Amino acid sequence: MRQIRWMEWKISKARFRSLPALGIAEWQAREWASSGKGYWRIAGSGVLQRAKPNSHWEDLGLRMLKPTWQGLRSDG
Repeated sequence: MRQIRWMEWKISKARFRSLPALGIAEWQAREWASSGKGYWRIAGSGVLQRAKPNSHWEDLGLRMLKPTWQGLRSDG
């Protein structure tokens, strides 16, 4: 989901504006917004995980796969 959000911020200017609004320091936002790393790698970065933590997605009503998987695995 973080990868999708990063892809929606298509240009580095949008990324640079969005990251500080989510609590990321301006120097880190500048560094990551202009990064040439791939979408998947950025999604796994600490910066984006702090900007969009799991609690953010849970607040939106989205379920995490890990607890569901663990529940199914322990029932077996």
